[in-house]
Amino acid sequence: MAGATSTLGMQNPETGQCVARWYYEGEDEAYASILAAMARFPDNRPVEVIFALARRECGELIAGG
Repeated sequence: MAGATSTLGMQNPETGQCVARWYYEGEDEAYASILAAMARFPDNRPVEVIFALARRECGELIAGG
């Protein structure tokens, strides 16, 4: 998550901060959500699941994406 928030923050600091807040301020809940989503969508790569959940919380993560 540190790498993701740093990378996102380089493009848009507000987005990086939102993702950091989502994960680190509610780490137990976010981690449980990640594990549940990975079990629900086993054909998706973990990074896809994590970014989908972060997008749900913070909106579009990458400008134009």
